This record gives sequence, C-alpha cells and structure tokens, in this order.
Amino acid sequence: MRRLTVVMSALFGAGCGGGAPLLHPAHPLPEEHVAMGAGVSSQFVTGDADSRIADARAAMSDGAVDSDAERDRYVGGALAHSLLAPGLAPWVGARAGLGYSAEAGMTYSGRAVRIDGRYALANDSLAASAGLGASGVLARPGSDPPTEARGGSDEQVPGLDVGGVSGFGFDVPLLVGWRSTASLFQVWVGGRGGYERLRGTAVIRIDTDPTQADEAPFEAERWFALGVLGFGVSIHPVTVAVELDAGYQSGNGSIQLTGATGGRARHSAKLDGVTLAPGAAVILNLWK
Repeated sequence: MRRLTVVMSALFGAGCGGGAPLLHPAHPLPEEHVAMGAGVSSQFVTGDADSRIADARAAMSDGAVDSDAERDRYVGGALAHSLLAPGLAPWVGARAGLGYSAEAGMTYSGRAVRIDGRYALANDSLAASAGLGASGVLARPGSDPPTEARGGSDEQVPGLDVGGVSGFGFDVPLLVGWRSTASLFQVWVGGRGGYERLRGTAVIRIDTDPTQADEAPFEAERWFALGVLGFGVSIHPVTVAVELDAGYQSGNGSIQLTGATGGRARHSAKLDGVTLAPGAAVILNLWK
C-alpha cells in the first residue's frame, strides 16, 4: 500500500502527458446526480511527430546543438513533444446532471483543465450526445531549476523546459452509446475534434555549458480529429471505465533561439502524426 501511495503521489504531482480521455458514457446523468472519479491516462505518439522527437534527441546526442540544421531538428522535436505531450498523466473528473438531458463536467489531466457541457437524446438503452469543451493548458513555472543540467537519458527532449508555456483549446465530442439494464454494462463510441494554441517562454539548454539557459519565445498550435471507444462496468455506486481516443493530429509552431552573435532567429516546424490515448478511471456516483 505504501508503494502504491508513493507511485500515485509522484504521478499526480509530475504527470503531464497529453492524453485526456472523456471517460463518460453517451447517457447523461439524471438531474441532481453527481459523479466523481480518478484514474490515469497516457499518450502514445507515432509517425512524423515521433520521428521528430527522436531527431531532437539525436541532435543533442553529443551534449549540445551546434549548427542551424541541428537547431531546426531540435525545434521540430521540441514542438512535437510540447504539443502532443507523450507520457503518463493523472485523470481526475467530476460531472453533474443538470436536468433536461443536459450535463456539465470538469476534468484535470496534469497538463490541462477542461470544462464542458453537453446535451443528449436518450432512452433507457440508447443515447446520442453532443458537447463542447474548453481547455486551459497550465503553465508550470520553475519546473526545472535554472542551473540544472540537461537531465538523464530518460528525458524525451534533453534541454527542453516548457514550464513557462500555457494555452487554451476547445473540442467537440459526439457520442452514441448503449447500456444494459441497471447500467451494469455501458459502451460508447464516437468522434472528437478540436484545436489548441500554446504561447509562452521555453527555457532551452542546448549549449556546451548546460547551465546556460536561453529563455526562448515559444508559440504553437494543433488541430486534431480522434475516434473514441469506451466501456464501463457498474456495481452501484461504483463504475470502472476504460477508453481509447485515437486519431490524427497536425500542428505547427516556432521557437526563437539566440544565435552565436546574440540575436534571435525564428526556427519553425510543421508536424503530424497518429496518437493513441488510453485511459481508465474508477468513478463514484453520488447525489446532491
């Protein structure tokens, strides 16, 4: 139990992966019903975006980035990592039934906070819902001490600290679903499209001296279209939900790095790739 507590504390304190599954069925909660839950999510990146992250690591393989070509490779990986955020993250959510087949919710996923509302057409077994979510990507100032070296071999993009970068986004989820008698089993499937924009200051350490930090202006954006598949098992008042969000993501952005002469040069990149974001949570169903 002590080991589990330590693992969960570390995950909730440091997890910042970009996976943020919905983890709710198509059927809305009844009026004055509340559901609260916690779990874990992850984000896996494939394709061009994954290759760019690998290129950024390769550019730093000798401990520094020297040429303009290596800087371009590094920036491409830094943008891919910042926009898509592969890795583990906590998932904490709460939802409330508003009546008239409407529902509202809030989710925290380490990297961002999301609020949403939705409306559903439903009968006892089938439902279709449409929603709108708004997200705030959280800055994490001071996530690395200014004099800290570039990190170990487990660091996905060595020398990159985007703790000073924040942003906003929106998404539109569309779901259809089925549930059995007494909601013992629930299945939902659908799609989810959205947009996200990031701005701020990234701390970059790519010089020979790792304590030399470049506070580089950073901006990036991405569009995504995801498929959603989820399954839930309920033994009142507890529901165990699992979900997979998978699909295509496209992004672009720039980082302004300080050159050898002291002036700043804008390095830009475009990226795309397929992401897989599985998640699971234990949810407690309550009443107001």
